[in-house]
Amino acid sequence: MCKKILLCTFLLVLIITFKVYGAKNMIQDCLKCGSGIPDNTDIQRLKVPSAPTKVTDAVKSLRSGKFIFGDVIDDVINCFIKENKKEDTILYVSSYIYICVREKNFSPFIEYMTNLITQEKTIILVNIHVGSSAFSYHWVLGVINLVSKQIIILDSEKIIRINLYEILHFIMCTYFNIRTFYDNSIPKPIASEWEFILAKNAIRQYNCTDCGIYVCIHAYHYITNENFFRLNSNDGRQWLYYYYNMYNENKTSILNEGSSSNQNSLSEEDINNIIEITKQEIKKVEYNQVQCINVE
Repeated sequence: MCKKILLCTFLLVLIITFKVYGAKNMIQDCLKCGSGIPDNTDIQRLKVPSAPTKVTDAVKSLRSGKFIFGDVIDDVINCFIKENKKEDTILYVSSYIYICVREKNFSPFIEYMTNLITQEKTIILVNIHVGSSAFSYHWVLGVINLVSKQIIILDSEKIIRINLYEILHFIMCTYFNIRTFYDNSIPKPIASEWEFILAKNAIRQYNCTDCGIYVCIHAYHYITNENFFRLNSNDGRQWLYYYYNMYNENKTSILNEGSSSNQNSLSEEDINNIIEITKQEIKKVEYNQVQCINVE
């Protein structure tokens, strides 16, 4: 009788242990593998914190179902660049600067580019606002690869928008023309050598409000060389909040540090000359020139 009681007690302990610890491990395994994030990506490393608590307008845009503000995306991507020490190799064009170019307000754009250009730059990342007004929110990532001579768009809606390639081509030409202004040995870009690509493997969004998350995920790939991954809406917004908050805690010192290395400002005549040269080089892009392929 005692043996039966001991055996029953032992089996009961095993069942309880499995339910408590086994279930916990199963949940952890689901978090690692079942969320769409590749196995080599650790949720802890992606630093998904608790939900936003501050109530600024920017943070409100990170709440579920809201369109994410462009300056939130800008701060997150700038934080990625800063954290990974890629300031010398990656030039980031913010949503505001992109809109200046789109609206043909070129002076802020050229002054911004002049202050950030270095010989080591290999990639230009552009936060592209798609829409005719500030109340029309869709964001995509533009990538100008200065080494492979590719102009790439990563769009979570996967739609070919020809005008975006033409604006990115203008940004690329301006970059080279500013460098030429400071060093006449640098050749001007030849438009026919450049490829125009819509990334076939860009992460697709499943609602109308999460495009900002995927702009940041796509940018994260180019900044860190990590594979593309998917986050659900809530985790994605919390992930963005973490980096947005981190960047804003140190934003003043970061901006002051950047301004100390600025080159001399261009004169109005210099700016106008660069604009005129670039306008002559701008390329009209046709649909049949855009390749839909996977990008690395």
